[in-house]
Amino acid sequence: MTITPLKEFATKKIQIKRKDGAVLFSKALATESAAERMKGLLGKKNLNSDEALLIKPCNSVHTFFMSMPIDVAFLDSKNKIVAIYREMKPWRLSWIHFFATSVIEAKSGRFSECNLSLGEELEICQFS
Repeated sequence: MTITPLKEFATKKIQIKRKDGAVLFSKALATESAAERMKGLLGKKNLNSDEALLIKPCNSVHTFFMSMPIDVAFLDSKNKIVAIYREMKPWRLSWIHFFATSVIEAKSGRFSECNLSLGEELEICQFS
């Protein structure tokens, strides 16, 4: 099986951490353009546990045309989790989350492994 590098879907390298400094996603990327936001993870066949995509601005997602389920967490302007979709299957549509400003898309099952929960505040760390 060929694994498509996540870097083909976005270019800005970030890390996503808990407030206590524990790294959740060491190889995360953030979208920087409307084209990257629209593409999201479309065309991605699978993700590693340390990969995630941060899409900003975003308050709703779909998994139309995707080949795998994903975990989805909506964040407010303070990076607090306001909604979680665990193992969102292909061909699904999330609700619109009016207080969300961004979303994290990750490997299906990863949020359960990390015990992510509603109300948890995360840190988005950018690399220079």
